[in-house]
Amino acid sequence: MKRDFVRILLIEDDRIEAALVRETIASSALAGASIEHSQRLSAGLDRLRTRRYDVVLLDLNLPDGNGLDNLHRTKAVAPNVPVIILTNVEDEEGAAAAVAVGAQDYLIKRHIAPDLLSRAIRYAIARQDAESALRASEERYALAIAGARDGIWDWDLELDQVHYSPRWLAMLRLRADEANTSPDTWLDRIHEEDRSGFNKALQAHLKGATPHFEFEFRIRSGEGKYVWVMSRGVAVRNAAGRATRIAGSLTDISERKSTEAMLVHEALHD
Repeated sequence: MKRDFVRILLIEDDRIEAALVRETIASSALAGASIEHSQRLSAGLDRLRTRRYDVVLLDLNLPDGNGLDNLHRTKAVAPNVPVIILTNVEDEEGAAAAVAVGAQDYLIKRHIAPDLLSRAIRYAIARQDAESALRASEERYALAIAGARDGIWDWDLELDQVHYSPRWLAMLRLRADEANTSPDTWLDRIHEEDRSGFNKALQAHLKGATPHFEFEFRIRSGEGKYVWVMSRGVAVRNAAGRATRIAGSLTDISERKSTEAMLVHEALHD
């Protein structure tokens, strides 16, 4: 997400260093940014609770907080606001540890130039926006899966592993411990008379001969009974056109099949 106006919270106890950070930003591509300054971590956290910021510039050595605990406390209050560490301590292990627990960057104050700082801020915001978008997408997907009447499957063809949704397992009366990520959890349960047609339909789509995969077949449930289902799916292909993944749904069509059989029976016996 592009922002024309960037709101920055600087948490730094040293007034001189805070002034240098302001000057550095003022002479960078972010010259129009709004910068609010807190000399104490507690004051900065109070601001974060009541105001919106695009990024936090955080010192790790403050009168009321030290080290990575400052980062943990900041992220606890504003988990979706990117944090850039500004410090005088050159510590590669400390930098790696800070990034591992949520910092977007770790900058040494005396090495900060306008271009470096503005780029770090812009990248931190962009990464945070991308992470937020991904989380939102994953939440929408999870909600869709939870609310779907159909079972969902997702087959990684390169790893030859399949994810089966809880609804997929429930439809077949299978417990989670009765299924693994092997395609055999699914394929071995297909009725012998339906396997050839299933494989032909699947391979036709994987080879690109059909726009999507769709097939009706009988599958054995965990109770040993065969259930009529319809499976639909669409493959994802690489740049060479080879299918690397296919995902889709499984729908119970037993009731429709029963109705069709009844109508055929009545037609033959009238």
